[in-house]
Amino acid sequence: MPSKEPPETTQARQRSSEGIIDRRAFQSVIDLNDHDSTDFSTQMVNTYLAVANSTLSDMDKALGNKDIPNLSLLATSLQDTSVAIGVEEVQQSCSRLRNIIDAWTEREELDGAAAIGGIVAALGQLKSDFAIAKSWLTRYVETGKVPDDWVHPMARS
Repeated sequence: MPSKEPPETTQARQRSSEGIIDRRAFQSVIDLNDHDSTDFSTQMVNTYLAVANSTLSDMDKALGNKDIPNLSLLATSLQDTSVAIGVEEVQQSCSRLRNIIDAWTEREELDGAAAIGGIVAALGQLKSDFAIAKSWLTRYVETGKVPDDWVHPMARS
């Protein structure tokens, strides 16, 4: 019997086991907490989620307006923010998006269907990666514990 989940949920569930959080980077955020409190890291995560949601919305608007230079700047901003908290896969997706934009910009072909299609696909992947990261980070905020099952295997100590 076929799954009744939307394809993006199924894909996210399959990818979640691969992990998208760099444990060392995220541990450095946790280390900033007071001894018996997760208040600081929780606030940092909540701020990241709010900024990332807003940035993704702004990226959609920039793409809709074909404001590709602004889209690239927004991707850079989200990339930098993601590095700071250890959201590795989102950082990598931002980098891929910027590389696609840069490649088309160099050719001066940003209005072509292939260019826009590539950018749309990369932005879709970025959103998918963010959805997984958001789930992981929300779980951390709710429990105050690092969900070990989603930590990137290469980042484990």
